[in-house]
Amino acid sequence: MKALFALLTVVVLVSGCTIRGETPQKGFDLHVDAKHYVKDARVPVHHWCKNINEKLIECLLFDTDAKNANVVGIETIITNDVWNALAPAIQKEWHDHSIEIIEAEATLPDTPADEAAKIVDFLKGTHGRVIYIWNFPKEDYPVTRPFLDSERT
Repeated sequence: MKALFALLTVVVLVSGCTIRGETPQKGFDLHVDAKHYVKDARVPVHHWCKNINEKLIECLLFDTDAKNANVVGIETIITNDVWNALAPAIQKEWHDHSIEIIEAEATLPDTPADEAAKIVDFLKGTHGRVIYIWNFPKEDYPVTRPFLDSERT
């Protein structure tokens, strides 16, 4: 395993890892910072989001905005009409952004204020479900079982 990791590192360094064409990671351009509860700690979580369609947004969650930031989770965002069609047991896994945007002190640091206001208005009509892949900042590596935001306590 160690040899494979070393080989992958060399390949990435030698190739320069230039990304060309249409690839899945392109389009994660909407930057949202919000304070989340991760298990028992409230920490800033840096979202980089992409519109998939008019009812679905997906976000990669990072522990910082630094170029070497760790992916710590994902958030899937759906419109209220999609959420309303879910079974009640599944609805419990989602949080209401009309409340969470205010409580989490969400900001859009790279977006002009007038455009940010429109985005926030749209997001207030959505629900989000977060899956964390590690319990940062308490762990140096993702050794905890992945968990839903709704399981945080």
